[in-house]
Order: sequence, then structure tokens, then C-alpha cells
Amino acid sequence: MGLALAIAMDATLVRGALAPAFMRLAGDLNWWAPGPLRRLHDRIGIAESVPEPTPTGDLAERHAVPKSTRPLVGAEGERP
Repeated sequence: MGLALAIAMDATLVRGALAPAFMRLAGDLNWWAPGPLRRLHDRIGIAESVPEPTPTGDLAERHAVPKSTRPLVGAEGERP
């Protein structure tokens, strides 16, 4: 019973509340790497990838896929 209670407390209190709160407070220090590891990443070429922003507003309309304006069925019910 004690082990189940400890696992439940760890899952909810520590990982659900304390870890995210600490990461918010630490900011960029969360992503600190030791010197040898950072040099290895620089030598190999491993870098953080930044996602491309999605277009919004006028840009979204310019990049939108045009919809076909042709009807599937004609006015009298026949297929075009």
C-alpha cells in the first residue's frame, strides 16, 4: 500500500506540479549542456531545430489551396 501511495504522489505532485513549475522558473537554464557535450554537438552539427511559422491573415489566404468552383452536379441534375 505504501509503494502505491508513493508512486501516486510522485506521479501527481512531483511530475505534475513541481517539475513544470521549476522548469518555468529556470527558463533557459533548463537547456544547459556541459562543455564537452556542447562541443561535440557543435562538431557533429547537431543543432536545435526551429519550426517554420505558419502563415496567418493575408498570408494564409495567399497560400491557401484553391477550392474548385465547378459544381459536381449541374443545375438540371446531370453530371458535367
